[in-house]
Amino acid sequence: MLRKSSYGDLYLEDYPGIEYDLEKARQLVQESGYDGNEVIKIQFKQGYYTNGDQAAQAICSMLGEIGVKAQVEYEDSFSWEFDYIHAWSSASRFDNPLGALWLLFGPGSNPVTQGCWTPTEEFLAAGDTLIHRSDLQQQQQAAWKLMEVFDTYCPGTYLYQAEDLYGIRDGLQWDLTYCENQIMPFRAGDIRATS
Repeated sequence: MLRKSSYGDLYLEDYPGIEYDLEKARQLVQESGYDGNEVIKIQFKQGYYTNGDQAAQAICSMLGEIGVKAQVEYEDSFSWEFDYIHAWSSASRFDNPLGALWLLFGPGSNPVTQGCWTPTEEFLAAGDTLIHRSDLQQQQQAAWKLMEVFDTYCPGTYLYQAEDLYGIRDGLQWDLTYCENQIMPFRAGDIRATS
């Protein structure tokens, strides 16, 4: 979930996001040629993610609603095998689409180097614009295009944002600046003794 306070000028309030449309999803499954017999495997590491086991079962149920057979396979380690849907946590590294979509799905990312996703020319051009152009309007258009291509080709999707719970004792100062974008600050200098 993007927050306007953290994304600033690259928060695109009118971007429609992913649409929930069961009938369209069923139509896309039918158009894909999937015959309803093959079981799609969803790879999870049991108990690894907060609510991950429940999410895996929910995904199987939702896929069933559109005519796709799916089952969870719990594995001890994560792999990038092609015949799986993978559970993968990701965080926005800084406050614009380069920090999440580009770093996690652009050139050099695991999905690309492992052959699971090939970015389109539009995706690459939008990322290039975000990196090399400083004009705000051009950056906003590129951010829109980057998200639009991602949502169209769906190399991944964000299911939910896990809650981060933390506490701090008296005598410590902890800079939580990064937490708005899911990064917990535990680097040298983020935590300081105050007395």
